[in-house]
Amino acid sequence: MLYLKRNIESTLIALWKIEESFDELLAMLDDKSMLTNILSVKSARIRLEKIAIRVLLKTILGEEQNIVYNEAGRPFLHGKDLHVSISHTNGFVAIALNKANEVGLDIEYISDKILRVKERIVSDAEYIDLSQELTHLLLHWCAKESMFKVMDSDGVDYIDHMYINHFTPSMEGWFKAGESKTAQKRAFDVYYIVDPDFVLTCLTK
Repeated sequence: MLYLKRNIESTLIALWKIEESFDELLAMLDDKSMLTNILSVKSARIRLEKIAIRVLLKTILGEEQNIVYNEAGRPFLHGKDLHVSISHTNGFVAIALNKANEVGLDIEYISDKILRVKERIVSDAEYIDLSQELTHLLLHWCAKESMFKVMDSDGVDYIDHMYINHFTPSMEGWFKAGESKTAQKRAFDVYYIVDPDFVLTCLTK
């Protein structure tokens, strides 16, 4: 079902909570010719998430969309003058759409697995509120994933080349981030949501 739809400045963010079976989602789509690659995927979970993305796009845009990928794995909507970013996590799929700018979105299910790899995500110079360590770490990870999606650069290190400015998480808001890998050394305003089940970040290039 459509779980969230929100306009943030020039970006539309939408989430689908997967409560349907694969067959139920498949029945919501008419043009099966665009699903050949999905139907051949071996993983049942990935098939379900990919179908859910198509259903979400149809729900938001009013018609079914053909998703194509470039060599770097970035998604595009064939024949549409829209920038898109796609992410999925346990039970949710999410999209961000922007007409003018490239967009990066990431969603992560809340799990303590992130604690095992925090040294590879956050530098000593970055601030983590220990009273909400798990949420704060996940927001750092999501933001850096979102940045990576719009950087167009190889060899990016999440500690050496990306940074998150000091902020204290709430349920929803903005924080500053940046990267030092590219010649542009871009700064980003990162929008975020903290849900009981997931965290989400979104930014534009």
